[in-house]
Amino acid sequence: MAEDNTPPADPGVSLTDPVVSTPSPDDTNDWKPLIPEDIRHNPVFDNVQAKTVGDAFANISKQLVGAQKFIGADKMPAPTESWSDDEWGEHYTRLGRPEQSEGYESPKFEKLPDGIEALPEEEMAHFKGVFHKVGLTKKQGEAVMKEYLEREFGVYANRQAETAKEKEGLLNKLRSDWGGEEGFNANVNMAKAAFAKLADEETIDFVNKSGLATDPRFFSMFYKMGAMMSGDNFGTSTSPETVFAGTPAQSLEQLKRFEADPENMKALYDKKHPGHANAIATKNSLYQKVYSGGDHR
Repeated sequence: MAEDNTPPADPGVSLTDPVVSTPSPDDTNDWKPLIPEDIRHNPVFDNVQAKTVGDAFANISKQLVGAQKFIGADKMPAPTESWSDDEWGEHYTRLGRPEQSEGYESPKFEKLPDGIEALPEEEMAHFKGVFHKVGLTKKQGEAVMKEYLEREFGVYANRQAETAKEKEGLLNKLRSDWGGEEGFNANVNMAKAAFAKLADEETIDFVNKSGLATDPRFFSMFYKMGAMMSGDNFGTSTSPETVFAGTPAQSLEQLKRFEADPENMKALYDKKHPGHANAIATKNSLYQKVYSGGDHR
């Protein structure tokens, strides 16, 4: 039998061919074909950012775990511009807004700043109404109120400190201008006497509430008014010695004004004049102050 030297049919592949690497499923970028065809085009997969099958599997797993937390939870729709007032109201209620504005509690402070006796409840009621209208939760509304009051108290305390510092400076200047503590006390008494003579109850109440009663500029103004009224009787509770006590130079000026006033001179020399006794006491007090101090200029 003759030997058959016919080469075998070419199978298309040979062990001597170069090795061809086949990508593993984890290395391919085309991972979507691995998803069942009936759900492959669901938009949920559009949000999966993955370059490989492994990345896709990891991301989908995380999304599944996250979604599991909301399964069975109370779901709230996202607000839209087309919502009615009732829909907004229901939304605010579900978020935690109190049923009424009174449901917000006013902040509590262990100690209020000096000069503030109570919280401004009327103002607080207004803010609570605004909080309820815009849908703040109870926690949010109360936090806003506390933050607002703490800031306002801080501003008030700083203002009080600045005012006190300013008043102290003005008082020291008055003490210097009025010849020291003795002259200061005497002239403050004159200012008090003039104020008591001129002010009615309504004015006194206003001055006390406004803080003017302790304002050195107010002392100075009423001292000058008292000096101009030196011929008048400021009241039975204030003697001429108290009203007109001051430095000798100041008393001399008061004496000159007193003697330059025709009404004062008339009262001084007319024994029947109703102000005669007071005029004599006033002049004697001024003379004593002027000439006992040695300053006759």
